[in-house]
Amino acid sequence: MGVIGLYDKTGAGALTSNYVGLSTAYHKGLDPEGLHTLGLGVQVAWVSKRVDPTKLIFENQIDNNGYNPSIPSNENIPNPSIGYPDFNVGLLYNGLIGENSNMFLGASYYHITQPTETFMDQNNNRLSYRYTFQGGGSFPVNGNNRIHMSAHYMRQNEATETAFGGAYGFLLNGMPEDPTTFYIGSWYRLKDAVNPYVALEINGLQVGISYDMNVSTLKPASQYRGGFELSIIYIRRHNENSKYKTLCPRF
Repeated sequence: MGVIGLYDKTGAGALTSNYVGLSTAYHKGLDPEGLHTLGLGVQVAWVSKRVDPTKLIFENQIDNNGYNPSIPSNENIPNPSIGYPDFNVGLLYNGLIGENSNMFLGASYYHITQPTETFMDQNNNRLSYRYTFQGGGSFPVNGNNRIHMSAHYMRQNEATETAFGGAYGFLLNGMPEDPTTFYIGSWYRLKDAVNPYVALEINGLQVGISYDMNVSTLKPASQYRGGFELSIIYIRRHNENSKYKTLCPRF
């Protein structure tokens, strides 16, 4: 079982998005030791979005001196707040390589019901299907430290995204069975952005921060500036005496 939450504000606060999802998965061991597993996951989510018309700039509000807020936009947004359910599904293989290395490969399929997303009265803006492929793994270096790598490809209609990168994990407490780990690394979103990343993990709770540094053709305007992202991940570790054990991939 898992819960995911996302809060995003873009366009100087003109658009606010919230995403809350509940996920569950069934893992099937492919060998007697459970070192190779295949997992099927489903997710049910609620999406809500709100647009603030007072923070939008329209063409007819531009005069000879630039933007003039005293000029009415004459635009009507009948539904500034919307919400809808969303359903997703995914498949994941995870396996141990040797004694201490692992790899994972997965595929996901989003917006199964193609929900309608529009702030207008028309119901003709349905979300297209989106699918992703992801893979990665980790291996030990310098004793108990580890290198984690991952990549993913995503497509929705004609829009695509490819990202890859990795992080180096420094074991700080010398206890791999109950690690305190500091991570530092970076990911690259093809033709778009570099994402440097640092994180600290204690007792299964990992708190990280990354920065979305724009390196696309928009960099003359953005001056390489992007936005900070905060991530909080908690993974409950299994009881060593439990007969139900499965490897958990690190994304």
